Amino acid sequence: MILKKIMWVLNILAAIALILSFLAARISPETLWWLALFGLGFEILFVFNFIFIIYWMIVRSKKFILSLILVIFGIGRIFGIVQINSTSQKEEILKEKGYIKVMSFNVRLFDLYNWFHNTETRQRILEFLKKESPDIICFQEFYTSDKKDPSFRNKEALRYYLKAEFSQLEYTVNLHNTDHWGIATFSKFPIINKEAKHFAKRGGNIFISSDIKIGDDTIRVINTHLESIHFGWSDYKFIQNFNNDDVDQDELKGSLNIIRRL
Repeated sequence: MILKKIMWVLNILAAIALILSFLAARISPETLWWLALFGLGFEILFVFNFIFIIYWMIVRSKKFILSLILVIFGIGRIFGIVQINSTSQKEEILKEKGYIKVMSFNVRLFDLYNWFHNTETRQRILEFLKKESPDIICFQEFYTSDKKDPSFRNKEALRYYLKAEFSQLEYTVNLHNTDHWGIATFSKFPIINKEAKHFAKRGGNIFISSDIKIGDDTIRVINTHLESIHFGWSDYKFIQNFNNDDVDQDELKGSLNIIRRL
């Protein structure tokens, strides 16, 4: 009996948390910032409630109805997160007439300042892009240079690796008329119209709009870079070592820093 009471209390808490995750999709974080955290945990909360359904059915209790109603209500969101296709279905999609491959990639300036202490980062990004070979790709935190050193001439390198003849580049910072920071869209199809909007707020945030002609049709691709949540190197290091018992770090302080920034 005690176990059932404990499970029922936990079930109610899980149900309330799942309801809050539903609300997180409809209420702006500007109104209730903490509600967004429940939205981030939707998948886990959904699974917890599903487990409670199984538990109450095993012990033959009608208490399973609570979580069952919530799971039915939220099951549509699961298919919005996880796509279930067989290998044959994927092959059919790839062969479908008019299929194009679109990618978005925040390249973090191609590791210009060697944050990861790995001189091969830029080359690995270029090789990855060559392998994936997208028809259209949007870059955020883009950097290129007009200097003679080829290791910084990312615009030319991308055109070579992507085989993309057309591009739209918009810079938010230019230094010495040779170094450029901003955002870029590359395409294997003609870009027939370009627009850009610099956000009024401080920083280098921007969006660009590219009208791309594909056959007899034209599509509009919006590439945007929103304001950062300002994770620092210490935050990334904390996340990387979170489950590493050999690393001494203040988990409470680190977690609170992450939550505050989110």
